[in-house]
Amino acid sequence: MNFQTKNFQYVKKPFGEFLQEACDGSPQYLRSLNSEKPVEEPARFYDDFPGLQEQFRLPQQLETVVRNEHSSPLRISGPVNMWLHYDIVGTKVVALYPPMDAVHFKIPPGSSSSPITVFDHDKRGVVSDARHYIRALLKQGDVLYIPPLWLHSASPLDNLSVSINVFFRNLKTGYTAGRDVYGNRDFQTYENGRRSIERTVKSMESLPRDIGSTYLVRLGEELIDKGKSFGGRLSPSSGYAKICFGAPENQPTFLATQMLQQPAEDARTNPPLFPNLTFELPSSSREQQHWSVIGPSSAGKTTLLEILRGQHLCFPPTSRSYPYLSSPEIDRKDHRLRNSFRAFQYVGFSGKHGGDLRGGNTAGSYLSARYESRREATDFTVLDYLKGNIELNPSTEAQAHLKEGLDLNKVIHDLNLEDLVDMPAGNLSNGQTRRAKIAKALLDKPEVLLLDEPFSELSEDHHRFRSMLIENLVGLDPPTMKTISPLLHNLAVGQAPRILLSLRPQDPLPEWITHIIHLGPELRVAHLGPKRKALRALGSGQTASEGLKIPTSGSGKQCSSSREGLPMRGESPELHGEPIIEMSDVRVNYGDKVVLGNWREIVNGEQRQGLNWTVRRGERWGIFGPNGSGKTTLLSLICSDHPQSYSLPIRLFSRPRLPQPGTPGISIFDLQSRIGHSSPETHNFFPKQFSLRRCIESAWSDTFLSPPSLTYERDTLVDTYLKWFEPDLNTTYDPSPTPSSRTKYSIRHSDHLLHLGSTVPTDWADNIRFTDLPFSAQRIALFLRALIKKPDLVVLDEAFSGMDAALRDKCLLFLTWGTTKTYAKTFRKGKSATMKVVDTPNDVLDVEGVKVEGLTNEQALIVVSHVKEEVPGLVRDWICLPDAGTGEKARFGHFDGPLEGVKGGWEKIWGSEI
Repeated sequence: MNFQTKNFQYVKKPFGEFLQEACDGSPQYLRSLNSEKPVEEPARFYDDFPGLQEQFRLPQQLETVVRNEHSSPLRISGPVNMWLHYDIVGTKVVALYPPMDAVHFKIPPGSSSSPITVFDHDKRGVVSDARHYIRALLKQGDVLYIPPLWLHSASPLDNLSVSINVFFRNLKTGYTAGRDVYGNRDFQTYENGRRSIERTVKSMESLPRDIGSTYLVRLGEELIDKGKSFGGRLSPSSGYAKICFGAPENQPTFLATQMLQQPAEDARTNPPLFPNLTFELPSSSREQQHWSVIGPSSAGKTTLLEILRGQHLCFPPTSRSYPYLSSPEIDRKDHRLRNSFRAFQYVGFSGKHGGDLRGGNTAGSYLSARYESRREATDFTVLDYLKGNIELNPSTEAQAHLKEGLDLNKVIHDLNLEDLVDMPAGNLSNGQTRRAKIAKALLDKPEVLLLDEPFSELSEDHHRFRSMLIENLVGLDPPTMKTISPLLHNLAVGQAPRILLSLRPQDPLPEWITHIIHLGPELRVAHLGPKRKALRALGSGQTASEGLKIPTSGSGKQCSSSREGLPMRGESPELHGEPIIEMSDVRVNYGDKVVLGNWREIVNGEQRQGLNWTVRRGERWGIFGPNGSGKTTLLSLICSDHPQSYSLPIRLFSRPRLPQPGTPGISIFDLQSRIGHSSPETHNFFPKQFSLRRCIESAWSDTFLSPPSLTYERDTLVDTYLKWFEPDLNTTYDPSPTPSSRTKYSIRHSDHLLHLGSTVPTDWADNIRFTDLPFSAQRIALFLRALIKKPDLVVLDEAFSGMDAALRDKCLLFLTWGTTKTYAKTFRKGKSATMKVVDTPNDVLDVEGVKVEGLTNEQALIVVSHVKEEVPGLVRDWICLPDAGTGEKARFGHFDGPLEGVKGGWEKIWGSEI
């Protein structure tokens, strides 16, 4: 049956006559219409045939199909080759092809069906040019899920076939406007594109035909190239991924994957993820297996965890399975665990996974909302979040399930959330949010808990506490890291749930980890197996080293300079610039609860109430303190995101927020033009649809969405920043070959110098969306956005979290020296490579627009971090805020050199041995 050639006709006949002829083998086909408005509304099986609705139920795993259903027509046919997918009676062969094979089926413009009848070419449905053919055999009662845009055709093996086609829409908007009875409306953007093509062809008619034809072909080739680079990868593109989970050793395992190679042609245009990977996770064994995925930034750690959980496409689909989730044991526990998304709970602390507790959906929200006293109906508390009540009409099923799970009070106690349960979830600090996300995952009783980079805020000084590393699992501040060790350690050992970690190379490796997956470049697995063998292959002890060391004072070797090339000793000259921030007796409270400034202190011989603090031009400050001590609140006063910044005694750039007699106030737009700010809050609210270039250019915008004010000089500066960080930002970066010679002592400059002084375009930054960047690259983009306009005040709030050591140190070097200095690899005979700070070659800096200075004496710097290694060597002054409920006063201090060179400096900041 072909809708392109119309090799059929419409006739009217009694239903009984039709059914008898179909049973006798006559090629006939019936499709139900809407019983009330057949021309206006789509068919819906449950409404059109209420007497039959109990005979058809989609399984719970397809709840999303039910929620987003567009139509569900009943289909009855004889031996007709056509598109039938959800079978109740009859047996069929279904041929399926992924979107990448659509080019082989000659689909006419604007159509959604092909003139090729695949079963006429081959009884199996094989088309020679389509390389990713999948054949499914549907029997009575089977349900086949077909992803969006997958081409499909069916051929019956019996005379009579009865089925229900359930169409659903996976996007809420974007479809072509108008009546859509049959569910075949295409996307509006595609239709707009077709009209653009028509206009382009029309405009070429004014040229000679040979010239017009040449340019149209060139445009077509360019469009094809854009399409290849625009599309995402299929994961895994080709392979075998068997995911199993069983109880004793002689039963199915939980997870086993074996990826196969992809055809060479497809590998060039759409390279596979983790080819030749074979992985198995047993549900139970004599010797427990605790796995960790280790790799640098952008190595694909999150992607691999998503694959294990069941996300991304897998070819063939049967290569990924979860046998244990189909076992009777799972039915006895909770039948909902048959769904891999329930059995595998992912907890991420970054980007789209690690936003606020509303799931990262900030539509309609704004930065100041968390500090306002008014509470909206959607300002759910932490307790609501833990119970799953974060909708206006919450499900009672979630609460009933919670009573059967882990004891709510115990989880709240173990994760130190008692004082937070009545607080709006959006008001939590970053560390508190992390604890709440883990608590929610545990209350859902998963079989496997996937923790993505939980050490992303853990100082490398904690490596010596290897026997207690599980205590530091959630990247919290040092004083509170030890509060949750019994819970997580016991969970790992008791496998309730099993815990699988992803770690950066510099992160400490818990002693209870038994097996490692080490990721290499280009989304490949470099090593997989027992920890001892993996660490031996990596050449390290208890961390996954990159094999590239930057000598520091903490490495057991005395160094005369920091990793940024700053002298370790010697007082920096005093810079008494004009005040940028002046706070006098600042105290922030919500009703009776004081969140900042709940102390008394002596200032110039006078007892004062609250925080008294001044920051001047040229000063570099660090702000420290435990989770909930008020660090984010303090920054919100500085950046004027907090409503109380208007009423408190605060002067910014020597001006109050509101006008006073003889002194004009300072507007929010004036403040934003003079402050460069990168923080988790900025990351959470930043427009994800922006291109990478637009992200950096927005530094010159009054608001996120307003157009930036650009000049030729600013455009050139953006290009310089992009070229300097292209290896870290360009997801398709392909460096030129670098010299491979090895002398007794040689220096090789970093890859970013290859293109810095060249005319290589940076168009790639226009084609990469912010949301498509790896989390570490998103952090880099926001870091550059904070620096590029040379603001009077730079505020970096956990700006380097989520980066591996190499990226972090590169950003710190850029903050200090701009493009005037760079890292170079040094090689000594018989020793591993190290990094050395060297001057950028003059022939590169002499190119117009390339030379960028680091932080100047006219700028002030404020840094917030829980990690010693993320504190820039420029920082000399610091303030440590006390826990809000203690009444202790803030402590101030000063260092004569970089923190990494001050013995016991980190402990002095926190006022304890950690």
